[in-house]
Amino acid sequence: MSSSFAKKTFLVFPKSEKDRLITTKSTAGTPYSDPGLDSTREQILIRHVQAVSERRKQGIPKWFRK
Repeated sequence: MSSSFAKKTFLVFPKSEKDRLITTKSTAGTPYSDPGLDSTREQILIRHVQAVSERRKQGIPKWFRK
């Protein structure tokens, strides 16, 4: 019997140009992350705030505007 995970397929949905620019050219696209899948909510939020702060220090704006 094979695992349903082994047969999983991934669909790729192309993003609109606007969505692609928002996620790559602003901090609005900064993801929440839990790399080890064992973080508390607070740890995830702190990691997100730190990631946004680092991106802002690099000059990445809060919002992307054309």
